[in-house]
Amino acid sequence: MKIVAVVVTYNSELDTLKSLINSLPSDITTIVSDNSTDSITRLKIKNYVSDFGGIYLDMIGNKGLGCAQNVAIKYAKSISADFVLFMDDDSVLKECTLKNLINYFSSYYNEHGKEIIVCANPLDIDSGLPLNRNNSQFIKNMMNSGSLISINILNKVGYFDEDLFIDYVDYDFGWRAISQGVRIKMVDQAFFYHKLGDSKRKILGFDLKISSPIRHYYQTRNTFLVFNREHVPYTWKINRMLAIPVKFLLIILFADSFTMRLGFYCKGLIDGFLGKTGDFNNNLEKVE
Repeated sequence: MKIVAVVVTYNSELDTLKSLINSLPSDITTIVSDNSTDSITRLKIKNYVSDFGGIYLDMIGNKGLGCAQNVAIKYAKSISADFVLFMDDDSVLKECTLKNLINYFSSYYNEHGKEIIVCANPLDIDSGLPLNRNNSQFIKNMMNSGSLISINILNKVGYFDEDLFIDYVDYDFGWRAISQGVRIKMVDQAFFYHKLGDSKRKILGFDLKISSPIRHYYQTRNTFLVFNREHVPYTWKINRMLAIPVKFLLIILFADSFTMRLGFYCKGLIDGFLGKTGDFNNNLEKVE
């Protein structure tokens, strides 16, 4: 059984990347698909990957999460991988997690004769508390980081949607998998530490995770891009449409860099209605 870990980097801090790589089992192959735009950072990552014996794929600029993962998947197939473990560059895998994922996959297959997607439970990297509030046996919204997917399922479902660029790339893949009869399981005793959002802010006694300003663009635009897709759950569509005005209000009331965030948010609305896809920079030169 050959397992390949796929990590997409984007101007990543080297120490953060090292924490992830050190948490992965030493007997698996690691592919780093690098979306970095900073040439010095790109060189540092390339040298580090070479030092630990990984495979470095230079995307020559930021081609988006979906594209970077698809290139890595194609490479994994070329070296006859059986499974791909997807990890974000700021995640850290807990000990025995990969073993527990494989064990559940095997037991489910032996019992039901079907392959499934198995996922680890995300824990807040600062507090160690669970980030997943869904206690269901099987889940609908698949998080990219911590997911283990067989090559057979990747062949069945297809590649990640590159048009989305970053946000909901993982959700869309999971929904397509479910629509084709593939189940997704959050496995007990499988955990990884994860950073959600770029910063936190205390609002009315609650810790609110705050994304970088440009993520407002992708989250808003991609909501509209996936809205009419039949495989997207109606509950998610309703929740997202309700969340859009709420997020707008939160930006007005609490966000720093208010003008920039609002600009990205409004541009996301416009481009979503117009059906524009891909990289934000291809759709607008600058947001004031």
